[in-house]
Amino acid sequence: MYMQFSSIQRRVEKPTQGKASKLAKRVIASESRTILHVFLDFIFYAPAVIACLDVRTNDKGDLVVTKGDQYDVREQTKENEVRNLGKPVELAGQYYKDGADEVSFLNITGFRDFPLGDLPMLQVLRHTSENVFVPLTVGGGIRDFTDANGRYYSSLEVASEYFRSGADKISIGSDAVYAAEEYIKTKVCNTTSLKLCKDRKEQLRTNF
Repeated sequence: MYMQFSSIQRRVEKPTQGKASKLAKRVIASESRTILHVFLDFIFYAPAVIACLDVRTNDKGDLVVTKGDQYDVREQTKENEVRNLGKPVELAGQYYKDGADEVSFLNITGFRDFPLGDLPMLQVLRHTSENVFVPLTVGGGIRDFTDANGRYYSSLEVASEYFRSGADKISIGSDAVYAAEEYIKTKVCNTTSLKLCKDRKEQLRTNF
């Protein structure tokens, strides 16, 4: 929620003495604070429901929504197939109809291949954005990449393509950790703060 508040001040005649001037300023400041408190009393904060869908390609090459059990997304059957909970576009639409405030796609195998070559994921974003009118977030595979021809793509280019395909936000994981590591390496870690640099979670909490 974004809000802008402008204080309303009444006109005060120019005082003739310094003490009167200070008193007038205090009156104006007091009135402004009162108006702000009245405004804030009408604001109701509610929790946001974010539907997060883990997506990946199954053995048939279809992009499906899945759910891991201790990171294991395969069924405990003879076929050992990827657990398939449904199609990403359809499930996103259903969550939207059910009242979700935001839908997030996490491509859990996006790190394996060139993300800009992942046409199914880009198509999922395009089709979802046509029918789901809440913020769409996508994560997975947003990183610097060099393709087989030696062409370098920055993580910004990858993120830009996701935005053009319909995403409103992106979610980054490993790059945020690497950025924190570099920041700590050059700016923070010293003899007094070395204990703050023990693990990545602490790095993220400290720097971001």
